[in-house]
Amino acid sequence: MAYANCSDESLTRSTNTVNAWTEWGKLNEVVVGRADGGCYPTFEPTWQTEFRFNPELRDVIPFPQGPRLKNVIAKANAQLDMMVDLLEGEGVVVHRTLPMDFSTTVKTPDWQMDYGFCNTCPRDTVITLGNVVLEATMSRRSRYFEYLGTRHILNHLFKNDKSMLWKAAPKPSMADSM
Repeated sequence: MAYANCSDESLTRSTNTVNAWTEWGKLNEVVVGRADGGCYPTFEPTWQTEFRFNPELRDVIPFPQGPRLKNVIAKANAQLDMMVDLLEGEGVVVHRTLPMDFSTTVKTPDWQMDYGFCNTCPRDTVITLGNVVLEATMSRRSRYFEYLGTRHILNHLFKNDKSMLWKAAPKPSMADSM
């Protein structure tokens, strides 16, 4: 998957302190995703459970695959941008994920897919527990590399916050044999 290099101005004004113990306290900083490059992913084995009650359903109602329509991406980005404006209006420092191209082949040594998914939900890929930032592993092949969209933010925080611990959960093979 390709992702663009970009400068995130919000990183220069950040307090660079990673410390969150509650989801109910005052929100100081947040990461908001982007819809750019979003796709309908290729069908993958983890979706089998969604068809378990009617295996023929997959042939009758196929999942869409490939790039999302440009107007759909534009509308999603407009909604995300409005959320950023709202949060910044409340004094929250907002970081943005990097734009990524999910229309390129997604592959590991164990599998390959024609399309990835999108990068609109960074909360699915990273969680903060105190001063620990934990990169989660994804349960779908199409989302395997989404964490790359937040790497520039995590790299900056890691370099500037000496108390931050950065950990990553092991990535599963997601091989067909599993």
